[in-house]
Amino acid sequence: MRSIALVVCTLLLSPVPLAQAPTITGVTPSSMHAFDAGPVTVQGTGLDVVTSVVVGGISQPILQQTAATLVFHKAAGVPGTHGLSVSGPAGSAEVSFVATPALSTSSGL
Repeated sequence: MRSIALVVCTLLLSPVPLAQAPTITGVTPSSMHAFDAGPVTVQGTGLDVVTSVVVGGISQPILQQTAATLVFHKAAGVPGTHGLSVSGPAGSAEVSFVATPALSTSSGL
């Protein structure tokens, strides 16, 4: 009886590994035209538990994800350098993402 109680206590008191916050090691492409929409791939760690992707304050839909890769659909937006943030239960990570302006066309008049 004592050995059973010891096993139960050991199982109940064993530390549970905590999830780690995601990291971002790369983004492909690292920039897009502001008015273009399409897939963007994020490389890093802990991306399989990411529940939110935000670019420039706008939530982006997640298309696919594994522990090392996350693909989201970038919506058309405003030109400029924006934060690209991935968040999950253990924290978040952020890098810069550039939304380039459309090429201007000048008639020379």
